[in-house]
Amino acid sequence: MYNEEEEDDQEKCASCDGELPFEPLELNVWASQNKGTRPQELHFCSWGCVFDHLPSVNSDYFAALPYLHFDRPGNDGANEFLRLISPKKSNK
Repeated sequence: MYNEEEEDDQEKCASCDGELPFEPLELNVWASQNKGTRPQELHFCSWGCVFDHLPSVNSDYFAALPYLHFDRPGNDGANEFLRLISPKKSNK
């Protein structure tokens, strides 16, 4: 599950292989059999990519979502996160 060599070489988004921003969104994944060790660190270019990748996370313990940055515009800021988790309004 955890491969430190792969992590150190990650220069592209873990979901879309796109270019990472200067401060990428980081998802940390722990497994119960690896308690006491470093988590797997995955980097993403946008919240959309984080959400696309979440169903494929392989863990029996927990994952920590990236920080919400309220001072960032664009796909890696809090506004994009809130837009993605907001319920869709139906046209009734």
